[in-house]
Amino acid sequence: MIVTVMGEGTAEEKRFLYAKTITTLCRQENTIGVYANGVVYEPKFFIAMSEMIENGDLPLFDLIWFGLCGGEDGVSAYTCGMKCFGKDEMEIVDSKENPGEIRDLLINIATYVIFEDVILHDGETIGMSAEQRLKIRKSEGINVEGDSLKIAF
Repeated sequence: MIVTVMGEGTAEEKRFLYAKTITTLCRQENTIGVYANGVVYEPKFFIAMSEMIENGDLPLFDLIWFGLCGGEDGVSAYTCGMKCFGKDEMEIVDSKENPGEIRDLLINIATYVIFEDVILHDGETIGMSAEQRLKIRKSEGINVEGDSLKIAF
């Protein structure tokens, strides 16, 4: 089954409707997975993340995939789904930091970008404190298709 939300309404209303529709389908007995953002979500995961809707919160983890992968030079993290928000996909590439910290940082930055409607640009810096200055560069994606913003961490 393919689910697309079209027509009238704000982008936010459409995102909520999409998440609610997919959650309903995930509750069907024969649903084995949801393919979105280039990955397959387990129905129980999708349902659990959609519970945020009850509080009026956007179920971010149902709309954006935060991937993590290892390589010879370190750990990388990436987003899939930021384009649906009109934003660039983001990556942290070959970091020597703890994988959990890498993923958490990317989640925090993506949340900030989406909810504050921020556009990050090549050459800027970003950080989670006044002291932290992580350089941003835009180039061809390593773990995602097209260009992405690389955050040095």
